[in-house]
Amino acid sequence: MASISAILISLCPESIWATDGDKIIWEDEINKQPTDEEIEIERQRLTKLIPIKKLRKERNRLLQQTDVYGLADYPFPDEANKTAWLEYRKALRDLPQNVVIDIKGNLVDVVFPIKPSSRK
Repeated sequence: MASISAILISLCPESIWATDGDKIIWEDEINKQPTDEEIEIERQRLTKLIPIKKLRKERNRLLQQTDVYGLADYPFPDEANKTAWLEYRKALRDLPQNVVIDIKGNLVDVVFPIKPSSRK
């Protein structure tokens, strides 16, 4: 579930406010405090994004682990191995675009690409 701070940052990125637990202390004299309804709608929207954020975090971790294979001067043993690694990394980068999210915000049938052999 999205925190009240995350919700306020999303709704009012330039406003001045503080929180005390779930209580909002609105300190902005220029911008209007969001209504409870606006906050709840944004909470639901941000909460539905949590699974895709977790997916991206894992994807980014896997990309970082294989950054060396994306270097132009990495000494691949052959062209087939180079192609396999470049295709793997591309599939990882494309992963968030190719996932399906059900009506409840859950990821459906997420399949991470299979890492090629790193043998030289």
